[in-house]
Formats: sequence, C-alpha cells, structure tokens
Amino acid sequence: MKAGKLSESVCKRSVLKQLHKETTGFAAPAIGMDFGAAELGDEAVVTASASRPFGKTSCPATGVYTALNNLFCSGCRPLGISVTLLMPTSANENDLRDWMSAITEVCGKEQIPVLNGHTEVVRYVTEPVLSVTAFGAVKKEKLITAAGAGPDMDVIVTKWIGLEG
Repeated sequence: MKAGKLSESVCKRSVLKQLHKETTGFAAPAIGMDFGAAELGDEAVVTASASRPFGKTSCPATGVYTALNNLFCSGCRPLGISVTLLMPTSANENDLRDWMSAITEVCGKEQIPVLNGHTEVVRYVTEPVLSVTAFGAVKKEKLITAAGAGPDMDVIVTKWIGLEG
C-alpha cells in the first residue's frame, strides 16, 4: 500500500465496513468524523486520536494539538490525554526528556493531565512516532457531528477543502 493516509474508498471498504453497528459507540466512526463517542448517562464520553512520526523538524506538541482539535470538533471539554511514544534505537534520554517536555507544556497550557501512556524503544522504528488519544465529555444533546452541522454554525477551514468525506 502507498505510504500516507488511506484513501476514502479503501477506508470505507476495508475499515468502516468491518465495524458492526452493534459494537460501535453513540457517534459511530465515519469518513470525516475524527472522534468517537459512547453514552454515559446524560453525557457522551468522547475520544479522538492522532498518530504521527516526528523528527528534527517537527515537534510532538503538534500531535497533542491534533488530537485535541479533533476532540474540540465534537463540542466537548477535554479531560486528559493518553500518550504512546515509540522511539528508534538512535534516540537518547535527552531526546525523550525534550519530547515529554513539549507534550507536558501543551497539557499545561490546555489545563489537562496526561492520564496514562506507554514509551518504548522499538528496533523497527526509524523515527519517533507519537500516538495521542484525547478524552473528553459533553452533554449528549450538545454533541456536534458532521451530520449535525447547521445554520448559524461557523466552519473553520485550514489548508484546503475536498480531500475527505
């Protein structure tokens, strides 16, 4: 397969069609839906993930902001994040300290905790890979989905339109 994000047709055919309705959450996975939600009483617990490699020219803070942005799109308030950091054998402890410092700096600015995580040096990884899952909550009736967009709502566009969904 080609490196990068899956095409919409492959995602629909080989990922989304494999998910069964009875095992998906309150807001089921879909193209253009970068978060999922499960019911918990009168609230929805929302999760959003972002994974990306980073190197000398990028920063792990971007991965945290990407996961949080996907969470904010649902209209919920963030509760915290889970962080998985896979490192190449070329990484050292100073690199790890710098990467974690960048992550905790974002958490401090956004006033959210790192709830848990996993760090590992992996022989087959050639550059650091960060995976962040953000957790949040919102009243069920306030949950915003792509299907729920309507008049008087703002649409904020970065980059370009038309690649997904």
